[in-house]
Amino acid sequence: MEATLVLDLLVESALKASREEGMNEPLFNQA
Repeated sequence: MEATLVLDLLVESALKASREEGMNEPLFNQA
């Protein structure tokens, strides 16, 4: 149970980071 919670937190943090990076640096749109 705890492992899944940690994985969920990691996934959420990763998604947030990717979103912020995408907004700051629109490199993915150019690809």
